[in-house]
Amino acid sequence: HLFRWGWFLMIRHVKNIWDENLYRNSIYLILNAFVMSLFGFFFWAIVARTFTSTEVGLATALISVVGLLSSLSFLGLNMGFLRYLPNNPESGKIIFNGLFFASFFNIILSIIFLLGIGIFTPKLTILFSSFHYYLLFVLFSLFWLLFSLVNFILISQRKSNIVLIKSIIYSVIKIVFLFIFMGAFGILISWYF
Repeated sequence: HLFRWGWFLMIRHVKNIWDENLYRNSIYLILNAFVMSLFGFFFWAIVARTFTSTEVGLATALISVVGLLSSLSFLGLNMGFLRYLPNNPESGKIIFNGLFFASFFNIILSIIFLLGIGIFTPKLTILFSSFHYYLLFVLFSLFWLLFSLVNFILISQRKSNIVLIKSIIYSVIKIVFLFIFMGAFGILISWYF
């Protein structure tokens, strides 16, 4: 009898925790980190077995550059969204202006990088044999910036469950694309789309 009472109290306690918005959103974010890590592990395991070491090296360099440019383009908006969006009557205006200025800054940074690629990373110039690759690079950088900032917007609105769903869909598509696209840009396309 005491055993059943203990289970009842534990289930009631878990339900109370789940009903608390802060805890529920925290659990979703922990699950999101787990899902992204798990799928990321499988992604890189498949990449290591499918692509050459040169392609993997070039792709990881490109992914790092895109990540750096996107992070620089946050302009502190990631934390600003978390702080100023909840319960703000002008949140739509803040989101639009923030995404616009961050996107503009990201495009400028991407163009600066591409113009100086021979100086910054001369070994990556072999990847940019066509104007299409330059355009794709700018789009990847912009996509990653917006993908990341939208996560912060959703978290600020207490919708971490959507962040989890978005990450699961993104991760599955990322792995499927590995079997469609080839080469270093194939890895990059898979990573960002």
